[in-house]
Amino acid sequence: LIWFCLYTKQWYQRRVRGKELETAVNTAENLDNIIEAHKRFLGIVSERLMLNQEHLQVLTKLYANYQNAISFMDAYDKAHDVLKKTNMIREKRQEDIKIKTKQGGWGVEEKDETRMTQEDTDFKTQLKAISKQLTYTHKTFSDSLGEFLVALTSEADDSMKFLSLRIDFNEHYKQKHGNNFNGPYINRTKSVVA
Repeated sequence: LIWFCLYTKQWYQRRVRGKELETAVNTAENLDNIIEAHKRFLGIVSERLMLNQEHLQVLTKLYANYQNAISFMDAYDKAHDVLKKTNMIREKRQEDIKIKTKQGGWGVEEKDETRMTQEDTDFKTQLKAISKQLTYTHKTFSDSLGEFLVALTSEADDSMKFLSLRIDFNEHYKQKHGNNFNGPYINRTKSVVA
């Protein structure tokens, strides 16, 4: 989304610059002219992709946000695996209880009860660990997003400065739904004014 917002406005300009490179190559009198045109083109591409020193701070903050997104995905996957495993264990329990009851025995014996208690304790422990990881990821993501928005305001390029306004959804939802809106972005602690 960020890359799309940055470059949709400038698509035509890049296309024109690509034509400039093509024209420079076609009209070049020698190899030095082609090399110089190519250097100019690579410089423009490097700047637009934020691969130069000028954009290092913003790129570092953006990378931190990607890392937080990956951490969230890992926590989500872990939670999904734990819940799936626990669900399978509980379904097997119910099936075993039905079978034992049909055979005339007790649904849950003492040895089964001990194992079931241990499984439930393990599940609760894993759930607490995942909850802590999600809380930490939420906090670090909120912090790094705020830092990213602040870093965008210090950019020389106006399209980069205004990107922070596109990313900050709180104001949009507050205006649309009023101050009582309790949406997904409303709890972010930092706001940036460009």
